Amino acid sequence: MADVSRLPDFNDPIARHCRVDQPLLRADMTVEQALGAIRQQGLGERIIYFYAVDEHDRLAGVLPTRRLLTAPPDTTLGELMVKRVIAIPATATVLDACEFFVLYKFFAFPVVDADRHVIGVVDIGLFTAEMLEERDENIAAQADEIFEALGFRLSHLRGASAWRVFRHRFPWLLATIFG
Repeated sequence: MADVSRLPDFNDPIARHCRVDQPLLRADMTVEQALGAIRQQGLGERIIYFYAVDEHDRLAGVLPTRRLLTAPPDTTLGELMVKRVIAIPATATVLDACEFFVLYKFFAFPVVDADRHVIGVVDIGLFTAEMLEERDENIAAQADEIFEALGFRLSHLRGASAWRVFRHRFPWLLATIFG
């Protein structure tokens, strides 16, 4: 059974649930320098995107991992990064973050303070890890509530046949691929 204290409360500040093990890269670095910095700093538990900061350590862009790994070594991150970054404000709640995942369909978001300094990263794992395995009735209801906010009821998928799960999830998969 999942630890109740680990399940997010909708009203919790999202800053309490951020991962801070994500390396931040300078936008003026080359790919070669960035990869060296990543090797030196180490990687966090899960890396979905890398985030670039400017000379004042403010969020400047997002680097999809594939783009970073396949670019020529002398390319600057500023040339590669996506400059229009959607970030969750540190003042947001878990429910607000859930809405970001529903609206924008990304797997992770940086969490920033009022000056756009990155204070951490929140990924979709916050809403799935413990909840998918939950057996306790009260916590299962809370998990259903969160997944309902994401667009489907988890209780419909528990114990369902593979075909039913596929039919329920396939439209979401298509939306992700073509969206």
